[in-house]
Amino acid sequence: MFTTLQPPHGLLQFCRVMVVVITLFSSATFSSVIPYQLHPDEVTALKQIGETLTQGGQPFEVGDACNQPGPLHDMNLFKQDLEANSTVMCNCTLNNDGYCHITSLYLKTLSLPGKLPPEIANLTYLEILSLTSNRLSGNIPGYLGSLRSLTYLSLEANQFSGTIPSQLGDLVNLTDLRASDNNLSGRIPDFIGN
Repeated sequence: MFTTLQPPHGLLQFCRVMVVVITLFSSATFSSVIPYQLHPDEVTALKQIGETLTQGGQPFEVGDACNQPGPLHDMNLFKQDLEANSTVMCNCTLNNDGYCHITSLYLKTLSLPGKLPPEIANLTYLEILSLTSNRLSGNIPGYLGSLRSLTYLSLEANQFSGTIPSQLGDLVNLTDLRASDNNLSGRIPDFIGN
């Protein structure tokens, strides 16, 4: 009375093959992506920045800032008081190169002395750089203008001197520049506000 309908043999075989292919593809893809790692050049840059800014004191405990699944990660660099903020945020979906990249660097209220290390220019994916309330001195370095993804730059409450470098005009994505409470001189550059 009832007859069992069988799918065509070729269709059944095709479905089985597709299940195997999809399973293998997703396993290979996810296994190569899941161990999120910070790009080695950025790890090196962070270590160098830490050595320069701590001047032989307690260095950054960098490790791997991006060892959690998901697109954004953060980590604390120092164990400090509650006023201090030392955070790195990463994005692991940029470039599809299998690495995470630092997009935000907060080193706030840490009393970091000295000049701004040139290795910051090696963090080319930075969108946010906050160095508020430290003891950084010297001129604001022109190489900050090479950080083309920067949207927020806070250098306020430091001991910077001189003028705001014209290279900061190259930061076409910059929407917020904070440089108050420093020893700056000269005119506010024309590129500010454009």
